[in-house]
Amino acid sequence: MKNYLLKYLLFLNLSGRFADFHDFSNLELDKFRTLKNISVDSDKLYFKSFSDLKNINLFAEERLYILLKKTLNVLRFIPGIKQVAVCNSFSFRNQNLNSDLDLFLILDHRFFFTTRLLIILFLTIFGLKRTKKKFINKVCLSFIVSDKNLNLSKVKFKNDYYFNFWLDNLVFLGNDKNLKNKFFRINNAFEFNHNFFNKISKPKLFFKTKSYPRFLFKLLCLFEKLNKFFQLRRCILKYKALNKPYGIYIRDGFLKFHNEDIRVEFNKNYSGLLKSISFDLDES
Repeated sequence: MKNYLLKYLLFLNLSGRFADFHDFSNLELDKFRTLKNISVDSDKLYFKSFSDLKNINLFAEERLYILLKKTLNVLRFIPGIKQVAVCNSFSFRNQNLNSDLDLFLILDHRFFFTTRLLIILFLTIFGLKRTKKKFINKVCLSFIVSDKNLNLSKVKFKNDYYFNFWLDNLVFLGNDKNLKNKFFRINNAFEFNHNFFNKISKPKLFFKTKSYPRFLFKLLCLFEKLNKFFQLRRCILKYKALNKPYGIYIRDGFLKFHNEDIRVEFNKNYSGLLKSISFDLDES
């Protein structure tokens, strides 16, 4: 675990922020204090080779928390959502005043595209969804999979340090714990960020999967084929118009839209720093 924590500290520093004392336990902090190449000042940690790091932006964090609360109040009325997770800058607590709220969603495979359409419509109606012109403090639906497509290895690079930490830092909010545990098991990840709400000193937010009557199930299935045809077609056209960036992956039950994927450059820098910094990697 000591090995992992050192690498996580490096990840946070390379992401541009100091690590906060709340990111680690008191025992872990004591271990960091014994390492020469790590600075432990007042309430923050960082590798001494880094400069120009930033503290956690608490104002942006407060705004995103309120946005998340509003979003969950809308999503709870939509059938077919199996799990909701916070990801990217908010889950890393690396948000700034221009940040949006990235969500990772797991939907019921039987009406994946119909549920996605309802999510987009509802969030748009309530003014919560990100657009090209309005993205600050808005919801970004950039990564959605179905409960039959939980294995994310198809979009993972070799030595993908960023993606590994992205997985471990997902903050799942749904009540389906079996699905959450299955997801982590399939992706060889673990719930490193389970105490996220303690870190941000806010009441924990939950999402409860909505049950639906039989007639609604039939109605959703009725529209699924049509929604699947038009949405896949639109997604593929958009993908081609953007010159097929590697951050986009489009399949039935698996939609990832990151046309500005930072992972190639990040992983390159991370790998170089990992070699240059002298770690004491012996397991504690």
